Amino acid sequence: MMRLVTGITLAALLAAASGVARADVEGSAEVRAALAAKLESTVPIVIEGQPLDDERVRALYAARANAPLWVGERGDALARVLADAHTHGLDAAEYHVTSIALRSGSSTPDQLAERDLLLTNGLLRYARDVHRGRIAPRHRTEDADLDVRQLDPAGVVEMASGADDVQAFLDELPPHNPRYLQLRELLVRYRRLAAEGGWPMLPDGPKLTPGGADPSIPVLRRQLVATGDLVSAASESTVYDEHLAAAVAAFQRRHGLVADGVIGAATRAALGIDVTARVDQIVANLERWRWFPDELGERYVQVNIADYSLELVEHGVVTLSMPVVVGRRDRMTPILASHITRLTFNPSWTVPETIARKDMLAKVRRNVDYFASEGIRVYSRSNRFAVDPATVDWEATGIMSFLLRQPPGPSNPLGRVRFDFPNVNAVYLHDSPSRSYFTRPVRAFSSGCIRVGRALDLAERLLSETPGWSSERRDAILGAWRTRDVTLGTPVPLYVVYQTAWLDEAGIAHFRGDVYGRDRRLVEAMQRRPTPSAAPARMASRPPIT
Repeated sequence: MMRLVTGITLAALLAAASGVARADVEGSAEVRAALAAKLESTVPIVIEGQPLDDERVRALYAARANAPLWVGERGDALARVLADAHTHGLDAAEYHVTSIALRSGSSTPDQLAERDLLLTNGLLRYARDVHRGRIAPRHRTEDADLDVRQLDPAGVVEMASGADDVQAFLDELPPHNPRYLQLRELLVRYRRLAAEGGWPMLPDGPKLTPGGADPSIPVLRRQLVATGDLVSAASESTVYDEHLAAAVAAFQRRHGLVADGVIGAATRAALGIDVTARVDQIVANLERWRWFPDELGERYVQVNIADYSLELVEHGVVTLSMPVVVGRRDRMTPILASHITRLTFNPSWTVPETIARKDMLAKVRRNVDYFASEGIRVYSRSNRFAVDPATVDWEATGIMSFLLRQPPGPSNPLGRVRFDFPNVNAVYLHDSPSRSYFTRPVRAFSSGCIRVGRALDLAERLLSETPGWSSERRDAILGAWRTRDVTLGTPVPLYVVYQTAWLDEAGIAHFRGDVYGRDRRLVEAMQRRPTPSAAPARMASRPPIT
């Protein structure tokens, strides 16, 4: 679990301080001289073994002739904001809060100068971390395709130090997205649970079904009371009764499992996750929301990879929801933010290079009639002429010398409509004729694109505000298998998120499995201070995948 300095610890330090130094002392010539001595040295600035961000700190004070930035209440307000960083899932120790608190009652010029420097350096780091993310993607990759959020931490320090209300100014730095605010509330709740000792863990054992009996049943009751799924654990009965089964079903719904009340392998695995791991999971989700815009738009589509779901949100209300199928673990769907700009009805499918090379080559080598049986046409990449697969030596010829395409039709894997949006990985949303996948609890089966459970319903809703769109035009398009492109009158924002923890409007906590291992990797990365990377770069585009 991440090491965090809590508000309780800092409050105790502040209470033990001998009193806050007054503005006339903090802004005195002696403090300015002490600052000058520390800043004009040629050695790196280090206070209590904590290195400061030399170049930016020196530049900020040089611009004001080494005058302190945080005199009086301004410094106290900033100290409170930095101490509150743990409520955002950030490590307050990164912002020097303990060293700042220990100097809050000092009146010596040297310690007041050090406090000012620590406050400045703490804000430089905090502003960046809370606004754009501590481990924010710095370039577009197959894992995350997001705009790099811009922030000038030194500019934030300058504006904050001159703000009429420092607290109000700094409160604008974190995201104001309702999902982010709900996660902060959830973090408080689960940290409190952790402080109280968490919950007892159900021991390993056989499948448990309602009506049966097992010695571990009393432990299960106590665990479900701690997680809020059961009202009381007063009974020590070893019988798995109907009230306990209802509580297990509630737990299963909160965790995206089949709510059948049966404790099989998947439910037992979810019950086996302790509270500290849940805290880390919430912290990872807070971090990822800092990568997205504050304002998502009045009308947008959100796909949650971890929940295998899609929602259309209009004016803050979910007006359409449906299941989706996302990429397999070895072909992950990327996190991204874009805009749906066009819908293609009755699309043809150009087989992506990944699928052609990894999935189809072996099949056509075993059976030269494979492409014909699947309705896939083969074309030469050099001249786009049609090629008879039977005339190709598939053992000697690379499959990437050919373009593989399946025309529109009932067996086309893209179904009746594809939703296009700019992105470096060339993924898209699309319909699918393979309906059985949408009923499975875990739906990570695609090669990266997102299969949409009610694609035509989504298309109809998105096009409802597009000039010239009508039910007659829709029926004419769907009445034949000819490809037709329809451009949206207004592009609709699309956010593909990886949300494994959230608090719903009823205040109920939900968790999902870390299907891609992104939570684990992100928490590990957040425990290390990242090295600044080079300027953002764009990946070269690649062929579409589905």
